[in-house]
Amino acid sequence: MPHYLSDEELKRTAPAELASFRSPIPTQIVSNGEFNPLPQTRDQARVEARIKELAAGLGKKHGMSRRRFLASSAGMAAAFLAMNEVFGPVFDVSPAEASSPGVADLRTSALAGQFIIEWSINHSTWISGGVQSTIYVPTPTFFGWQINSEYRRYFMVLPVAIVAYVAALNLVRSRVGRAFIAVRDRDVAAEIIGVDIFRYKLLAFAVSSFYAGMAGALWTYYLKIANYEHFTLATSVSYLAMIIIGGLGSVLGSVFGAVFITLLPIVLVYVVEGGAALLGFKYAAIADFLANLRLITFGGLIILFLAIEPEGLFRMWGNVKRYFRLWPYSY
Repeated sequence: MPHYLSDEELKRTAPAELASFRSPIPTQIVSNGEFNPLPQTRDQARVEARIKELAAGLGKKHGMSRRRFLASSAGMAAAFLAMNEVFGPVFDVSPAEASSPGVADLRTSALAGQFIIEWSINHSTWISGGVQSTIYVPTPTFFGWQINSEYRRYFMVLPVAIVAYVAALNLVRSRVGRAFIAVRDRDVAAEIIGVDIFRYKLLAFAVSSFYAGMAGALWTYYLKIANYEHFTLATSVSYLAMIIIGGLGSVLGSVFGAVFITLLPIVLVYVVEGGAALLGFKYAAIADFLANLRLITFGGLIILFLAIEPEGLFRMWGNVKRYFRLWPYSY
């Protein structure tokens, strides 16, 4: 394929790895030799300058060169901080993660747990039976009533979901729940006023593990099969999207997020298939696009809600209720 740039133009250019600043995130558009790259924008230049400033100051503090600091997890956090300062609160990152590599590594290790657990399940025969192992679950029976249809499985899950929801609401309003909120908002301040940080973090882990285990058991009975492939990184991303879109720190928001993320792929399928039929495209031509559209939509919605409405659908629901409670006399 011939280059868009002429030989004379190519002589005046430098390789991307030499011409641009080696940042954890790109700060300008570079060319592969087939097009003229757009010049660096003013905002991109501000991000680059701020990254250099943070790297020079924080790297020196930890005895690192700027290049070595930017190669660390703290350097990535500093780059995201610079992006937030220029473009607004797009990324969920704190100054502590940029100023201390250890704090940034904690968040990295949280994602690593996904792969460690998956590897352990695959390779530990005493847990799952080994690679590609599957556990088959018989049809559940409740007082002689066989739960063998979609309708019956729905009514098996619904009462448990209602009890779990009410229990979570009451937990938030209890002394333990208020301690959870204090630790979540500012653990140092919570410790100063007498909250036992270790105890309540351990208790939060236990409660969340109980909810996750109960949901996993119901999911297994619903499918009548248990396999590690049901719980991949994509599943974790979906749950994260439910929490963020529904509303962080809200029990009702978790329900909104779960309903929204569950129904979104179904709606996308109908919309894309309907649009393709109107335009005369066959399903095979849009199958790949449809598979990637779900992930693109999830990512876009997460960024949108973090930037515009961090409290998610729960806050929007509150705004709607306040509007109709005061309507038509808004004053």
